[in-house]
Amino acid sequence: MRRALVLIVCAGCNLYFGPDPGGHQRQPDGGVGPDGCTLPPDASRPPPDAPPSGYWFATCVDGEIVLGDVQSEDVPPADLGTNHAVIASCHSRCRAPVGIYECLGDPNCTGADRYLCEPDSVCPDDGACAGSGTSTCSTSAACGITVQTEVCTCVGNVESCASPCTDGLCSPLDVLAKLAGHWHGVVTPPDFASPYEVDLYIGKDGHLTAYGSGEHTAFYYGYDGSDPNRWITILAETPTGAVGFVGVEFDPQEILPGLVTGVHVSADRLKFTFWDSWLSDCTRPFVFDLTRAP
Repeated sequence: MRRALVLIVCAGCNLYFGPDPGGHQRQPDGGVGPDGCTLPPDASRPPPDAPPSGYWFATCVDGEIVLGDVQSEDVPPADLGTNHAVIASCHSRCRAPVGIYECLGDPNCTGADRYLCEPDSVCPDDGACAGSGTSTCSTSAACGITVQTEVCTCVGNVESCASPCTDGLCSPLDVLAKLAGHWHGVVTPPDFASPYEVDLYIGKDGHLTAYGSGEHTAFYYGYDGSDPNRWITILAETPTGAVGFVGVEFDPQEILPGLVTGVHVSADRLKFTFWDSWLSDCTRPFVFDLTRAP
């Protein structure tokens, strides 16, 4: 089996989520916003006044997702108590450092692997080929988008595979290495908000620290700052720029994946489009245009 390693790194007033008293953007959970517009409920979360039916947390141990059912909403110890079960396996390996994922009342803990496992796209090619032809390897991103990771060509029973290249970068590792550093610039959001300035600090491993300006956090939703489980990760390079995910932190146990597309990075310029894809609807583009800062 041939394996290709990759790293994962609406107009309208009813999408305005005003800052809380601490200056952070709120996740929508219904009600009326500060501008008088109705805020839509978030179907992925229980109603604000309803207690969860149980407290489920997950972590990753030796490449397996371990689910624990505990009796408290506080973050559990790493062993998740005595009642735990393996619910999934990583295609590659656990992320480091070990993280705890809060399942938001979902006993299946859907989506935990996205945060707890290092992304790895497995190419279906088994290393052998016959005759001549071309095959592609792809992986799912978000909002129904499928991203091509490699093209494999068989000529005279000899196979060669390659990833698309953009800006001289031909792999997720190439893109991630170029992203490392401090970036400052402007975000142009959809027309329900005004442009604002941001600072992004990206580590060599993709760890992310982000700060917005004024009433806006860097990614409009959630909190600013740093968290050990907050990453920008690259899923694949494409002919129109890299595609990946950025962690948007609503609290330390709720870091939701926002899709990023059209990532173009050079020595001193970074541009990409961020989408609030956890809402299952990629219709609200936030365009980031940044330059490298000291």
